[in-house]
Amino acid sequence: MPSLLSQTLGISAKSSSWGWMEKAAQEKRIEERLEAERMGLNDDTKAVVRALKVLNPGFEDVDDVLITRTVNAATEDYPGKPPEYRAQKASKEIEKILAWRAAQEVDSILERDLANTEEFHRSWPVTLHGCDEFGHPIICERIVDIDAKGLEGPGFAKGLAMMHRVQIMEALDHVKRRTAIAKGHRLHKHVWVIDLQGITTSHLTGSVRTFLYDLISLCQDKYTDTLHAMWLVNAPYVFRAMWSAIKTMVRKSTKDKIQILGESDASGIESAMELLSVSPEAMPTCVPGGKNDGTRAWDVVLRAREERERAREKGTEANEGSPASTCTVENAAFEDDSSKD
Repeated sequence: MPSLLSQTLGISAKSSSWGWMEKAAQEKRIEERLEAERMGLNDDTKAVVRALKVLNPGFEDVDDVLITRTVNAATEDYPGKPPEYRAQKASKEIEKILAWRAAQEVDSILERDLANTEEFHRSWPVTLHGCDEFGHPIICERIVDIDAKGLEGPGFAKGLAMMHRVQIMEALDHVKRRTAIAKGHRLHKHVWVIDLQGITTSHLTGSVRTFLYDLISLCQDKYTDTLHAMWLVNAPYVFRAMWSAIKTMVRKSTKDKIQILGESDASGIESAMELLSVSPEAMPTCVPGGKNDGTRAWDVVLRAREERERAREKGTEANEGSPASTCTVENAAFEDDSSKD
């Protein structure tokens, strides 16, 4: 049966706690997603890539991982649609992402010192913790720690806070590449934990709400299909107002990855950790039973910057620093077996 919290928020049992049959279905869905991430493309999504190649041959030089992520997301968002239809959706998304990355110079953002770095990381602390068994890194943030006034100070031009978040996302992508090489399989997703403990109605309006909306848009529109799971932990009943608004802007391929866990939902948290193969040692301490204090996002950015610099000095950037090197096992999305058709 769904928990009282899940009933109040209007979500199904699959999003909070599960009976044995629903848990079995969840395990099957997660395993399918892990296999898709590990392998990159299956026969169905390869057909979409072939259609994409015909539709936009200029994508041949686009990062293989970006192609794979957008095609897989289009397939989840539009299941059963013909490959050509999904290819059109993926093509439009890729064009928007490439244009945004070029306009914002995202490829070099890890090497740039953005304005008001210290103030940003004080006003919006984010931490990196352990990994699940597959290797997905776990990031965490607490809503009550967001200092909206600090992020609206005179030194923060419009959009600067989100560019700091982009820098964090690029550092996280670097961590995934490094982990993928160590694991020996493709890996481009992460687990995102948001601690809702202590939020009040004041957090659901104004600047904090705007920042959260912008963050959700950034993650699902610019970093498509990089989310393995999202946990909204310690959720109070007041959160139902915000959730009703948020869920309308979440794409279909993302909604099924979100779990809302109440402040006293110990069994739900235990089941979720078991389902995702996450040990207590990897989980943030804000999650009941979690034992990992985490590393500041800024330290993760600095480490990624240093490792990329060392890679360039060694002339190994193609293997260690480029977006296409998410794993040692490349998918070669535009070099599949299309010649056999």
